[in-house]
Amino acid sequence: MRHILLIVITLLFLVGCSQEVQQPIQESTELPLEVEFSNPNPKTHHILIDYTMKPSTLNINKGDSVVWLNTHDSYSNLIFSEFDIIIPGKTIIEKTFLSVGEYYYTAKETGNSGIVRVN
Repeated sequence: MRHILLIVITLLFLVGCSQEVQQPIQESTELPLEVEFSNPNPKTHHILIDYTMKPSTLNINKGDSVVWLNTHDSYSNLIFSEFDIIIPGKTIIEKTFLSVGEYYYTAKETGNSGIVRVN
């Protein structure tokens, strides 16, 4: 009985795989409503984390990256509303911003804050 059931399932699988569904090609003369803009010359910006953020406000373009440089021996925890970045002591972290908006952040240890504005 198991062999017959296995043969039936195998045959159903093979029949299902052998049928090819072809969709008609539809031509459209409409342009997309929104064209994705890509930054042809992305730049990298730097923020120094000392006892303050230097600079505390940074204006960048969509597609640009920000590098945070932690000069402390201990870690620094940057808290954004969308994400957290934990930066070990004496290291750097880089983030590329792909969405337009304002990104406020606070260094948990010192309470210093900053903003990255993406145009």
